Amino acid sequence: MEPLSTHPCRALCSWSVTDEYRNTQRLFRCNGCTSEWVSSEPWTPIDADGTIPGDVIAERSRDRTTSH
Repeated sequence: MEPLSTHPCRALCSWSVTDEYRNTQRLFRCNGCTSEWVSSEPWTPIDADGTIPGDVIAERSRDRTTSH
């Protein structure tokens, strides 16, 4: 799998789903620093206001139900 893009946090986190996929997983990108995330990562993206975006929660749930 192509490495995910990671950049220093600028405290402007706002995560959203993209139209892209990495190894069949939906790709998410931070609108603040442009770092990337897929559900197989061991961490969970959080927006600057401390909330987990609904699309991230849905993707985590989908990943857990389809991987077993």
